[in-house]
Amino acid sequence: MTDQIVLYEARYPAAIITLNNPAHRNALSCTMIDALMAAIKRAEADPRVRALIFTGVESAFSAGMDLGELRGMLDGLWVDNDGGVWDGALRGEELIERIYRLGKPTIAAVNGIAVGNGAGFVSACDLAVAADGARIGYRK
Repeated sequence: MTDQIVLYEARYPAAIITLNNPAHRNALSCTMIDALMAAIKRAEADPRVRALIFTGVESAFSAGMDLGELRGMLDGLWVDNDGGVWDGALRGEELIERIYRLGKPTIAAVNGIAVGNGAGFVSACDLAVAADGARIGYRK
């Protein structure tokens, strides 16, 4: 498996964008969000891409915000009060807004859990298709 955190595959007329961090259940870290924004920009600029399909590897679409990263931001907030946690939250919001307003149709191919911001990600897409056993918005 590749070490890229987001995989991009042009399978015209669609682009398949895969969240690829199974060790963290495809959590939305700042690095993941930046890579997703770059993949979206790439698909948006390609006239052969007429739709974007988002999915995740292994047992999760996305477990939401990366709680380990959030914990680090909160620890830093108490020390230097730089607002890092708010910047991280804003990045997640910008990703969801970008998907929601994208000029090309978006499809969430939900292969496992999608909770927290992961559920928000799914809800921003134009269409969601869930595999058997997929859970959106809660854990069981």
